[in-house]
Amino acid sequence: MRGMTEPTLEVLESYLNEKIESLVEVLGKLLELPEHGFGFDLKLVHVEAMKRLNYEYRGKDVPTDVLSFSSPEVFSLQGNYGEIVICYEVASQHARERGLSLEMEAVILVVHGALHLLGYDHEKSEKDLKDMADIESLVLKQWCPASWVSESGGRCLTGLIERVKSDSEET
Repeated sequence: MRGMTEPTLEVLESYLNEKIESLVEVLGKLLELPEHGFGFDLKLVHVEAMKRLNYEYRGKDVPTDVLSFSSPEVFSLQGNYGEIVICYEVASQHARERGLSLEMEAVILVVHGALHLLGYDHEKSEKDLKDMADIESLVLKQWCPASWVSESGGRCLTGLIERVKSDSEET
């Protein structure tokens, strides 16, 4: 997908679904996940759909980049932990602002969403915030291809939490 124009929502969603297995493998090793495995569904949506979801589930009347919806325990015990929803337009805008490809940005969002499905909540405590930021960085360092690291000047290795923290410190 490198070197091409920005992929459509459908193409990006297909690309990410192809990459999920290897991302989950890295997460599983790092976090020593149970033998039944860890899986989730992934959906990309346009900005209006994300705005509705964010309002309905979080009371925020603005689109966001990523939301995670946990499955009931009966499904997570079978390995399906829920669904990650990414907003195509917000991810695209953030990628441009940060000098990343849309694919790189989307992978960062998938990692962030997956950690939420595993119970991490950076809004709950400073410990979870730090743990989640550390795990995001570890996953990205182990998973990102060398070509991405080179192309992005290493920016693809910065997780969402660390990036938001850096952005807020700059303002």
